[in-house]
Amino acid sequence: MTSESKRDVASTQRTSKVSSEVIESILVGRVDGSLLRDLDQDGTRHGWAPNWLIDATEVSGFTADSVSNGVRVLESGRSRGLKRIVIITKLPAARMAARTIGLSAAIELHVADDRSSAMELIRRPLRG
Repeated sequence: MTSESKRDVASTQRTSKVSSEVIESILVGRVDGSLLRDLDQDGTRHGWAPNWLIDATEVSGFTADSVSNGVRVLESGRSRGLKRIVIITKLPAARMAARTIGLSAAIELHVADDRSSAMELIRRPLRG
């Protein structure tokens, strides 16, 4: 599965723990199963937080295995305390895939157009 194309760049991600409440990842390029497994390892290494902010504004597309691997990452995070994920993207296909992953993993998931909107969502109280 692919999305609208931006220029092809090498796929990278950088994850850091912003606070005890937020872990943040920045994704660039094409999202695939390998990149998502790296996210899971980094989330575990840094220590999952209740909120995960993913900046996917530089994502150019994703592969077919992204959804199944994304579900595994969220299930792994959820088992370690992750309660909500907020993804910043305007890419329609990425928004749809993110919502599918969130429903499949039974985790609160929001999609925002920009960082300001994403931070507003992070500041809201967590559901149940």
